[in-house]
Order: sequence, then C-alpha cells, then structure tokens
Amino acid sequence: MTRETSRCSRWAFVGAVLALAGCGGDGGRITAPPTPTPTHGPVRTSVAQGTTTIPGPDDEFTYFRTVPFSTSLAGTIEATVDWTFPANEVWMYLTSGICAPGQFANPDCPGGPSCTCQFLVESETAVPKPRVLTVPGAAAGTRTLILWNLGPREEALSYQVVLIN
Repeated sequence: MTRETSRCSRWAFVGAVLALAGCGGDGGRITAPPTPTPTHGPVRTSVAQGTTTIPGPDDEFTYFRTVPFSTSLAGTIEATVDWTFPANEVWMYLTSGICAPGQFANPDCPGGPSCTCQFLVESETAVPKPRVLTVPGAAAGTRTLILWNLGPREEALSYQVVLIN
C-alpha cells in the first residue's frame, strides 16, 4: 500500500466514524433506556361487608339496620348496597361516629340541632339499584352505614364498604 493510499484510507475511516456519530444524535454514545417508574392504582380495602334482612315498615324501628365500621387511614369511603326486590325503596346514610336506630329516628335528623347523628352523605331515593355512596377525603375514624327499608315488604340486602387510598 502506498503512502497516498494509506492517507486516503485514514481520512475515509475518520469520515465514516464522524458520519456514524451524527446518525445516533448522541455523539455515538450508547445509553440505556430510562428505567420506568412503577405506577400503582388506588388501594381498595374492604372495611365492612355482609348481608342482612330488614322487615317492612312498622313502628318499632325494626326497618333500620346499622353497620358500624372503622378506618385507620384517611381516604375515600365507598359504600355499595344492593337488595332483592326493585319495588322496595331502600334509603342509605353514612354518618360520622356510631349512630343507633333510635338516634337516627329522631325527628330532627338529619341536620336538626338535637340530632346526635352527624350525617356525611345520604341517599333518599328509590333508584338506582344497587346504590353507591361516596365520602371523598374522609379522615380515619368510626362511621355508621344506615340502611332503611321503606317497603312495602321485607327485604334482603347485601352491603360492602371499602376504603380507597
């Protein structure tokens, strides 16, 4: 190989390296792809669930059921209730603290000055079925889910309360 050919070969080699470096956009460095950050959805924790039967309306306060429950963390409380007979009207309430049927039946409730039940959310309607009540941003604490069967007949209900955080 002549000296002239050798010089041309070197310049060709340098030109090829520079051309390839320009193709990568990063000066020819090889970099690892970024590590993806894991994402987690909200955590749903069941805090109360079950079934109950509620008689049709009478004057003994037996057409109410109360479900006390506690949460140890803040988050969104979601209570879902379903029942058997679409003809029955079921109302739902979520209160802060413990609320017994006799306290709930106070004529001042909800919202009256002598009402001992502190209502967070309520649903006094016949539809939809099933029904979902939500309390966003609830602090940790004790709550009561109140189920009221306005009838006309006995009802079997299922309920689930979850904390979302």
